[in-house]
Formats: sequence, C-alpha cells, structure tokens
Amino acid sequence: MSEAPISRRRAETQARLLDAAIGIFAERGVLAATVEEISDRAGFTRGAFYSNFNSKDDLVLALLQRDREANTVAIAGLASDEVRSQLTGELAEIMSNATAWYITTQDTRREWIMVTSEVGLYAARVPEIREQYLAWRTGFHGEVAEAMQLVVETYQLTTSMSVLDFIALLDPVYDSCMMSALMIDTGQPIDDVKQLPQEQLIEVLRPLTNLVSSWILTVGVLEEPASA
Repeated sequence: MSEAPISRRRAETQARLLDAAIGIFAERGVLAATVEEISDRAGFTRGAFYSNFNSKDDLVLALLQRDREANTVAIAGLASDEVRSQLTGELAEIMSNATAWYITTQDTRREWIMVTSEVGLYAARVPEIREQYLAWRTGFHGEVAEAMQLVVETYQLTTSMSVLDFIALLDPVYDSCMMSALMIDTGQPIDDVKQLPQEQLIEVLRPLTNLVSSWILTVGVLEEPASA
C-alpha cells in the first residue's frame, strides 16, 4: 500500500529542516552536526524534528531521496519535445548543449556540492547508515539509468557501453567537476557554480562533456535517410 501524502504544513516543515541541515553539514560535516543544531537553525524545537524524522540518519536519507528525484526528472527531461527542439547541429554541439542544459536543472550551490561529499564520507564512517546509503545509491543509479534509456531511444543513440555502466561513471565525474568548480580562484568565493563565467564553466565541465561524447557513438535522428 502506498503512503498517504503528507500535509502541506508538514512538507514545509520537513523542507526547512532539510535546508537547515544542508547549511550545517556543509559547515561542520554530517558527523559533527546535531539534531539540536538543525532544529534551532530551522526555527523548530527538537520535538518538531522528531515528529518529522526518526533520527539524523533518517534526515540524511531524506536529503538524498530529494536529490534523487530531481536528477531522475532532469534526465527524463532530455527526451522532452522542448529540449529536443534546442538540441540541433553537429554531434559535438549537441553534446555540449545537452550537458549545459542538464547543469541548469541541478542544484549547484556550494553548500550542496560540499554536502554530497560529506554524506559519502559519513556513510563510510558510520556502519549503521552504510547499508541504507549503498541501497540508495544502487536505486539512484537504476532510476537514472531507466530515465536515460528513454533518452537513448528518443535520439536513437548507439553507445559504447550500457546505460547502467555509463551512469556509474557519470556520477563520480559529475561530482569531480563540481568540486573542481569550487576550487577555481575567482577573486571571491562563489555561492553557486552557475555564477562562473561561461568560459570557465565550459572548461570545468570538459571532463563531463568528454565522457558523454565518448559514450555516444552515433545519433540516429541526425543521420540522413538512406537514398532509395
């Protein structure tokens, strides 16, 4: 049986707690953060926290799930008519434009990029959450691969490896690109990778674009029909 939808007020409370946790996790790491700190920053009591999450680990998994859903929607969006109309030209140009469009759908804030790394470290350090984290990652890759398969079919792609294998490579390369973006010396800290000048953003995303380009061998919808 599916779970009943939560009320709007409860959803807003959970969102505030999750957003507060992102700030604290980015500042101090997941391991050092406490339920009391998260509750206080969100403007709630400790009791309100436990009315919405069973534990800090439960909140961590909720953060991952929220990001998982956003990623799956974004990948599926590549197959939409709206995006397809924007992806024209030579193959290299399409790959670059598709990568750039995908970035616009992602949370590229400094805090969130740091939190994604922190959560992985937390799972490596804390055995109690490790199994759930690994299950989440497996499910995440599976859902994204399913969405990517729709993209493969829509554009009639011929690829160098399976969708699932590609996603397993794409995930760490994307994370590496985002972390590299945070290291760029712009004279002042940036709050969001999207704030980088266009030429720097293109350069920092080059490993990601190269990976996508090496995965896609041909795009069937671009090929001229065979002459009679």
